[in-house]
Amino acid sequence: MNLLKFFGTDLRGEGSPQLMVTNRSGKKVAVHCHPSQGFWPQALSRLMRDLEVSRDEFWSWSDSGRKAR
Repeated sequence: MNLLKFFGTDLRGEGSPQLMVTNRSGKKVAVHCHPSQGFWPQALSRLMRDLEVSRDEFWSWSDSGRKAR
């Protein structure tokens, strides 16, 4: 959730398993994440690609405490 808030805008669907966020270029990105299930590395890789986030940006965010803006 913090990843979406930090790298995306216009987050919708908080509290439901289907979230929508807008990426940097204005495209809508749908994310299915159920709170009781883990997030697979493949899903994280696809999400980073959809959000247009580089690996360096992700690791910088992750190392800084993974906080939303």
